[in-house]
Amino acid sequence: MKNPSVVIRLKALFRYWNKTKYIRSSGQLLILAIIVGFIGGIGAVVFHLALDWGKEAVLGDISSFADIKNHGFPTWLFFLIPAMGGLISGILVYSLAPETAGHGTDAMIDNFHNKGGMVRKRVPFIKAISSIFTISTGGSAGYEGPTAQIGSGFGSMVANITRIPLRMRRLI
Repeated sequence: MKNPSVVIRLKALFRYWNKTKYIRSSGQLLILAIIVGFIGGIGAVVFHLALDWGKEAVLGDISSFADIKNHGFPTWLFFLIPAMGGLISGILVYSLAPETAGHGTDAMIDNFHNKGGMVRKRVPFIKAISSIFTISTGGSAGYEGPTAQIGSGFGSMVANITRIPLRMRRLI
């Protein structure tokens, strides 16, 4: 007999917990908060590590002024790098997940109030990749919005797996 996966075990556990009101209201929420916090934290760490790697690769090694002058590249090409990052990011966002456009916190708040906390599975990944392209090429953007949208996307995934009620979905 095969070992059931973690997802199958979580589904079974939450089906059982949904039968009892006390556990559903307190214990289940606590367990979900721990799971979402852990997964969101891992997502944020991976995002920041990839962002640091991207910044070092693009702005550190490739586009430093010393390298441009030593290799005979015109210095005005340096200013095209943010434009290329923005173009790649824009193509990703508008072709794969238009709801990832913008800050990230705006979309997270909109999902909470208007969409019942539902976030498509691809949103955290597209937001992370597009933000890495934007920020690592010198674009004007911050870390907080993408990190919040990545965490809320993973929270929505956990809520979908466990099939919790709308009220609890919004809490996590």
